[in-house]
Amino acid sequence: MTDVREFDAAYHLDNPEVIAAYLGEAFETGDKAFIAHAVKTVARARGIGKVAARLGMSRSGLYKALGPAGNPSFSTMLQFLSSLGMDVSIRPHSEIARPRSAAGRKAPVRSGRAPNQRKSARKK
Repeated sequence: MTDVREFDAAYHLDNPEVIAAYLGEAFETGDKAFIAHAVKTVARARGIGKVAARLGMSRSGLYKALGPAGNPSFSTMLQFLSSLGMDVSIRPHSEIARPRSAAGRKAPVRSGRAPNQRKSARKK
């Protein structure tokens, strides 16, 4: 019988474009645990000891920060991404997520007040 190994994405994260795509997909989920797992996988792919040293952390400290109970700081995440040669970019949510009006046009972005409520009515 042939031994089958469990899939490990770390074996396939061998260039910056693949790593960027992998992390991008993880961040798009918005799931903190999934993002931390993806970051940990990239760290393993790049050598967790080397990554930890570049961040000024111990190897066990990095494992702890990226573990299930960990909560890495925003600064740590930015340093981690920078150590991989990655930049962070911000963009608006996808147009697909924006609601459409009954006529099929994009619904206008509302200011938070009811459509029949006038600005002057708010100043009471």
